[in-house]
Amino acid sequence: MKKIRIFVIALTFTYALSVFAQNGPGGAPPSGAPTAGGPGGAAAGSDTIDGQLKDLTTRLDLSESQQASARAILEEKQKLTLAVREKFPVAKPGSPPSSEGIAAMTQAMTAVHNKMLAILNDEQKKKYDAIDVIAPGQGKK
Repeated sequence: MKKIRIFVIALTFTYALSVFAQNGPGGAPPSGAPTAGGPGGAAAGSDTIDGQLKDLTTRLDLSESQQASARAILEEKQKLTLAVREKFPVAKPGSPPSSEGIAAMTQAMTAVHNKMLAILNDEQKKKYDAIDVIAPGQGKK
């Protein structure tokens, strides 16, 4: 009985840590906080459009006109991400998204990926494919 109790406590603790890691100390993202990550979401400061744009500019050496186009694409990415999350909410925190939600998000991120590829030169495309872990290679047809 003691082993079962320890297992349940450990399982509860693990679940609580995963929710905390996803949502921060308040249990949910702050109201109005940006939720779309940057390319791959790995770079620090890439949780805002400005941070994502700065990261892309540094990594891809974007020109000013490319930066303007990339900003518009990142804003669209954020809107698409929020729309998919609203249309296909998870049942409860920590539960996996539905297959329909995954398909919708994949379709949205593929569209964003293709739009980003359209503004890049060949060298930048290779670098972007390497850092865009959401839809790597999806834009190549």
